[in-house]
Amino acid sequence: MPAVVISSLPVALDAIRTGDIGALVVAAETLGGGALAQLQQAMDAQPHWSDVPILLLMPAYAQASASARLEALLQYVPSATLVERPIRPATLLSLARAALKSRSRQYEVRSVIEQRDQTAAKLVESEKLAAVGRLAASISHEINNPLESITNLLYLAQQDPDLSPETRDYLETASSELIRAAHITQQSLRFHRQSTRPQRIGAADLLAPVLAIYAGRLANNHVQLHTTFRDNTEVVCREGEIRQVLSNLVSNAIDAMRLGGLLRIGSHRAVHPITGAKGVAILVSDTGHGMPPHVSQRIFEAFYSTKGNNGTGLGLWISADLVRKHGGSLQVRSRHTPTAPGTLTTPGTLFRLFLPCNLTAS
Repeated sequence: MPAVVISSLPVALDAIRTGDIGALVVAAETLGGGALAQLQQAMDAQPHWSDVPILLLMPAYAQASASARLEALLQYVPSATLVERPIRPATLLSLARAALKSRSRQYEVRSVIEQRDQTAAKLVESEKLAAVGRLAASISHEINNPLESITNLLYLAQQDPDLSPETRDYLETASSELIRAAHITQQSLRFHRQSTRPQRIGAADLLAPVLAIYAGRLANNHVQLHTTFRDNTEVVCREGEIRQVLSNLVSNAIDAMRLGGLLRIGSHRAVHPITGAKGVAILVSDTGHGMPPHVSQRIFEAFYSTKGNNGTGLGLWISADLVRKHGGSLQVRSRHTPTAPGTLTTPGTLFRLFLPCNLTAS
């Protein structure tokens, strides 16, 4: 039977507290000088599913008073079994097997509890998403009515024959952006539905309307923009959905550079890191404060946000889901603001969006 000799009682007590022990065989002589009280504390500190079986080997020559004291104290450690020495090896093995069998049932209970907790967590997340969906439906209904009114008013304004060419251009831009805003709202709130037909388009054409929308914020935040599109390779995608992804990436980059910085956006031919599919990689990088590893590892989770009350925790989660539906990938690499004075590393975040040339995902 596999066993490990424990060098000291504190090591055994730590194993009891964490539950990383099958059963414990301990000689009564080691429980003097307050050690029994420590054992009781360790047993009380176990995980709620754990009750480590203990075989306490009592010397046959123990004084009656000492034996009685141990038995009285062990009422606080009900999982302990008193065994008088000398003991036959076969008897000790039988007791150890019985203890391990009892322990294995505890591990089964632990597995059931963990599965229950995981299921409960998923149900809570599903309920949150359902609540968001119900709220989204209500918001969508309330927003569509004024959007339609504004669209009609813009149309009537465009019919004025006395409009200057400049004003007419402004109205046409406003009308176009209003239609796109309504589309983005519906897509962001019902991102799982396929509501647009895939089109073949290049990276520069995908980004042009997005950068036009954020031109004002870029200027107000003193953020310089540098774009590099190496070729005109086109991808097949649903423009509204991918523009929503790009809009989210650009907006987050601007938020990370409150005091100014440099926003770099570029594209080049690439292959999917797993499937090997040919496509285009769009890179969006900023010189902001960056993210520590524990944040960058969770940013694609639903409802995880670093913006407090100003964030919903849904933007990047929705973006990652939209990219997966296109058979692509969305990756992040970030370097956090250095804490040591004189550190030469530059903080910032880089997102890499890969889209295949041919849309094969559902």
